[in-house]
This record gives sequence, structure tokens and C-alpha cells, in this order.
Amino acid sequence: MSQIKLLHSGGNGVSIVAPDSNPASDRTLKLPSDGDGTILTTNSSVGKILQVKQTLKKDVYSGNHYGNYNELTGLSVTITPTSSSSKLLFTTGISWSTETGQIFEVKLYDGSSEITAANSTTGSSSNAWIASYNKNASDSVLSDNINMAHGSYLHTVSDTNAHTFKIYIRAGSTTLFINRRQSDGGNGGTSYLNVMEVAA
Repeated sequence: MSQIKLLHSGGNGVSIVAPDSNPASDRTLKLPSDGDGTILTTNSSVGKILQVKQTLKKDVYSGNHYGNYNELTGLSVTITPTSSSSKLLFTTGISWSTETGQIFEVKLYDGSSEITAANSTTGSSSNAWIASYNKNASDSVLSDNINMAHGSYLHTVSDTNAHTFKIYIRAGSTTLFINRRQSDGGNGGTSYLNVMEVAA
């Protein structure tokens, strides 16, 4: 078997070895010409997804929030990072409906602590991770709608402890429904929270 070996001054080296069997045709490994870089191998870990946790909420939640944030029960994820240098990538989709024209807001929590770094900084009265609004000509039209609020956030925890991440929600002075229409429980949806550990 033919090979090319590049030796380090210390004596050891790296070999470029021909395949074990004869390929169907010649193969080309092309190096970049526009800049220096490091060749990533199958053993390289940076950017790899190390684990994925998901929670689906399939049942209905309702509550009179009156401006206060409350935990969206049944939509939390517990994950233990394998490395303190990893990052956690959150993605969520929450199905919601209200009768009156209210802003639906979502915040992300690590246990009992709000992850404020995920929040907007543009609001003069309120800043949330996700804000969703759906206004129509009448309350009766609004109550027929099902809306989907989506969000994504890359978080650093810097440890290998178990963390339980939670979703907190509010929608002003109105009854808020999750996973169904406000006016009719005959049509349901599913909400989700995904957490992926990404090697960094």
C-alpha cells in the first residue's frame, strides 16, 4: 500500500495512505488556495451536536395572567452538558391563542433564574425572548386564531451540572390558551422545546 508520510522534527509524523481497496476511479483531495486553515477530521469535535433533548407539550394550558409571567407547565427540558466549554442551542415553538388583542411574550429560565441575555433590549415597557402579536377587527375573529411563536437562542453554561430549562409566558389581561383555539377546543396543536449541546 502506497503512502506519503510527513515527519515532525520530534520524529513522529502524519501519513497520507491509499485506500484499502481499489477505488472505482481516481479520487482527489483538494486543499484550499485562498487562505490558511486547519483540516477537520472525523475526530474533530468543534461544532458537533453532542446530545439533543426535546419536550413536546401536547395537552392544553390556560390561565388568566393579567400581566404576570407564569411557568408553562409541561414544557421544560433537563440536560447535563458533557463539557463545560459546550454551548446549548435552544429552539422552541409555542401554539397560542387569546380572545382580545394581547401581546404574547415568552421568557427562558434556567431553574428559577431568568436568562436575561436572551431578551430583547428595544422595548420601552417590556423586553422578552419572544414576542408575538395578532390583531384583528374583532375579538370574535381573534379567538378563532391559532398562532405559533418561534424562538432560538445559543447559551453558555460553563459547567457540567444538570440544568432544567423552563418556559415562562404571559399575554396581558386576558385568558391565554396554549395548544388550542380560544373559542373552540376542537382543534389542537403541539408546542415544543429543544435543547442541543454543541461542542465548542
